[in-house]
Parts: sequence; C-alpha cells; structure tokens
Amino acid sequence: MSAFSIVKDGMGNIYVESDHLPIIEKLVDYYQSIGYSCFIRPYLAFLQYHGYKTWCNWELFLRNCKVIFEKACYFLPLEDSNHDPRHIERLMKLLTQIMSRQYDDVLENIDIEGLVYLASPGLLSEDEKTFHECYGFLIELFVHPTTSVDEILIRFAKRGQRHTRLLHVCTIATCTGLLKIVLTSF
Repeated sequence: MSAFSIVKDGMGNIYVESDHLPIIEKLVDYYQSIGYSCFIRPYLAFLQYHGYKTWCNWELFLRNCKVIFEKACYFLPLEDSNHDPRHIERLMKLLTQIMSRQYDDVLENIDIEGLVYLASPGLLSEDEKTFHECYGFLIELFVHPTTSVDEILIRFAKRGQRHTRLLHVCTIATCTGLLKIVLTSF
C-alpha cells in the first residue's frame, strides 16, 4: 500500500500493527527521531486530499503538527535558510495551509514566534520555492483578513513567550513584491 493511499483512506483509522499507533503519530515519531522533511509530505497530502472538509479531526492533526513545528524550530539553523531549503519549504507550506484553515487555533496553540524567526531568513533564500513559501507564511500570518497585527502582538503578550526575545512587529509593508518585516528585541 502506497503512502498516499494510506493518507487517502483516512489516516486516523489505520494502525501500524507493530505497536498499534496511528500512522499519523508514527510519522511524528519518525520526524522527532530522524528529522527528515520527507515525513512532512504525508501531512501535505492529507491537507490536499481533505481540502476544506469540516469533519477532519483538526485537534489530533494540529497537535501532531505542533510537535513537528517545535522540533523544526529546535534543530533547523536560524542563520542560513540555504542549509536545508526543502525542509524549510515543506514546513512553511504545511504551516501556511493549516493557518489558512485554522488561524485562531494556530495562534493559540503553536509557538509562532519561533516559526517567524525560522521563516524570516527564508526571504533571503537562494531557492525560489523556499522564498515563496516563507513569504506566503508571513503574509498569511500578518495580513489574515480576520486578525490585525495588534491582536497578534496581544496574543503573544498574553501567552508569555518562552524565548528570551519577544517578537515585536514594527512595520509590514509590501514594496515591489518584497516583504519587509522589522524585528526588534526587548
């Protein structure tokens, strides 16, 4: 059985016989231990297949994606987006697709600050696809039609970020197709 057919048949109902974990949780375990971006691809296929269907178990899906995002923020280098551009591209693509469907849940449950720090250098990536995915994520985050930038900052302040620097967005402007984000630290 191919990976796509497993995803297509409903990932929550298929179990791996060796230890009886749902396949979606097994993929998260593999990603945590190995860290290869190929384990992100089934999540992208899952979103493509299910689209905007409302019966999707978003709680389980978001919980597993949260683990992926936290792990990626931990081990991907923040300085050089050219180190592993495919990984960052897939990560940002997954995050953007989830945010387009579950924006408020993502802001409530996932450490967006670390992902912004991960995506920002992607704007300087030599890989065009990586640039577009990082740009798309930042646009989705800050130009989402239902939430203002001030609301995002208030949510960060209420949650109390775990990082030593808090994200402070000073300006967001599009100018000749480039996104300008000014980050300052306290």
